[in-house]
Amino acid sequence: MIWLKKYNVILIMAMLIIIILLTACIDRTNVDNFIPNESIPAMNEVEKSSEISADEVIEEPQARMYEGDLELPVVGATGFTSISLDLKEFPKSDSETIDIFEAGTAFEILREEGDWWFIKRGDLAGWLQHNYTFINLPDVIPSIIYDNTNTYSSKFVSSGKDIPNISNRALYPGKTYNERLESEEYIMPVLYSMSKKVHLAQQLALSEGNSLKIYEGFRPYSVQKAVVEGLSKLADDDPEVMTGINTLPWGINWFITDGVSNHQMGYGIDLSLVKIKL
Repeated sequence: MIWLKKYNVILIMAMLIIIILLTACIDRTNVDNFIPNESIPAMNEVEKSSEISADEVIEEPQARMYEGDLELPVVGATGFTSISLDLKEFPKSDSETIDIFEAGTAFEILREEGDWWFIKRGDLAGWLQHNYTFINLPDVIPSIIYDNTNTYSSKFVSSGKDIPNISNRALYPGKTYNERLESEEYIMPVLYSMSKKVHLAQQLALSEGNSLKIYEGFRPYSVQKAVVEGLSKLADDDPEVMTGINTLPWGINWFITDGVSNHQMGYGIDLSLVKIKL
């Protein structure tokens, strides 16, 4: 009887071992398929817990590269109204008007949604239609070389001769500290739609080892009129200058418009192409 009892114990133990072995050999495919993917790394970590130190640093995922119509996102860039615009509560024309921004009002762009920008200026925040707004080019295409000579020493001449009250003078302020770029930079507003065309031109220039060099984007209307007056006076006093600007098919308007120009409209820029030195 004692032998039989021992035999039964051995038999039971053997069966338990067989059950354990069979359980361990079960195909884990169905189990793994049932477990959500995001929980699998956690399970692996449990299995390897004895190998991981408490102060191990886990690398953060790499940030995505920005992809868009410009070099940098419009979010965070400075914009300006080109005309008087209603600041709306929502991105709809029939939405309630929060305030009215006069032409030339600066603001920060917080978000883009269709034809609208969500912006802030001081304590005000709301929506503006960006079809009628300027954007500061250095904020979104920093690879361009900017040198607005009219803000420190105008290079405007005619037939190589200085224009009275214009040449070698600062015609208006246009450089300040740029928080986004963390450096002093020129203010170069153009229409938002124009900025995308400028970006395409710069990408083509860079692909050939060149760069755009922009001397002026937006030009104040008062400066426009001052240049017209100075050039007209110079032409009246100097026959060589008069011949230079009034020989067919040329006329003074080819050089400086006596009225609102493309520079005030936001799609006129003065530029050249420069070679990048490596």
